[in-house]
Amino acid sequence: MSDNSQTFYHWLVGYLDGCDPIDLVVRSGCPPREYEPEAEAILRALPRIQDHEDAAAAIHKVFLHFFGAGDGLAGGVERYQDMGVTIFQAWKQRETGLFSERDLTEISRQD
Repeated sequence: MSDNSQTFYHWLVGYLDGCDPIDLVVRSGCPPREYEPEAEAILRALPRIQDHEDAAAAIHKVFLHFFGAGDGLAGGVERYQDMGVTIFQAWKQRETGLFSERDLTEISRQD
C-alpha cells in the first residue's frame, strides 16, 4: 500500500470509529480501530464510486454485510449520507495527491 493509501486508510478507520454508526465504540466499549474490516471493504469499493450518493450506498452495503439486515443494526442508507459526503470528498482529494493527514482531519471536522 502506498503512503497515500496508508494515510487514507488510517484516516478512514479513525473517521469510522468517530462516527461509530453501529454504536460499537461508545455503547459496547469496543476498542479503537473497531471498524478496520469495514474500512478495508469501503476502501476496495471507492475506486468505483462516482459521487457521494454512491459512497453512501457502498458504505451502507458494507455495514449490511458485516452487521446484517435482519436485526436492524446497520440501519437504512440515510444513516450513511453524511459519511458518504465526507468519505467521497476525502477520496477525491486523495486522488489529486494534494492532501495530508491534516487535510483529512479538516475534512472530518466539516461534518
